[in-house]
Order: sequence, then C-alpha cells, then structure tokens
Amino acid sequence: MNIIKDIDAQIENLKRQKREVMANRNSALKGVVETVRDYGFTWEEIQEGIARLSSKVKKEKAPARYRKDGMEWSGKGRKPLWVIEHLNAGGSIEDLTIQ
Repeated sequence: MNIIKDIDAQIENLKRQKREVMANRNSALKGVVETVRDYGFTWEEIQEGIARLSSKVKKEKAPARYRKDGMEWSGKGRKPLWVIEHLNAGGSIEDLTIQ
C-alpha cells in the first residue's frame, strides 16, 4: 500500500504545482491587460503585433559565387565536398569563381 500513498502524494504535489502555474498565468495576464489599457492598444494592433513578431523573417538565399559541373556554392558555411575535392586535387578556389 506504500505505492498508493506515494502516488497520492505525487498527485497532490502535481495539483499544488498546477495551482502555482495557474496563479502565475493569471498574474501575467493581469499585467498584459493593464499594459494594453495603459497604452491604449486596439485589438487589431495586438493581432498585427502578434503576427509581426511571430512570423519568421525569411532570408534570401545568398547568390552563388563558385561553380563547377553544374554545382554551385555561395561561399558561406561549410565547403561542399566538390570544392574540397577540387582543392585537394591541386586546384584553387579562384578556378571556381563565377565571372
């Protein structure tokens, strides 16, 4: 029966933790509501702000600076295997530069 007592104790601990989290959430929400009122935000401004802050900024792909046999590399990040093989074979990076 010790197992049941342990489980009951765990349940009570989790219930306590849930109450604490909910109290923190309620406090945070109260702060948000006060800030919205203080600054006079409209619902539309809040929605636009959430959308703007939530959207990930899409980066443009860097243009290719090097090319060989239809393969291209921008020069950023790790060197592709084909560049490494070219360099190991005695070639130079300038040989691959797109003119």
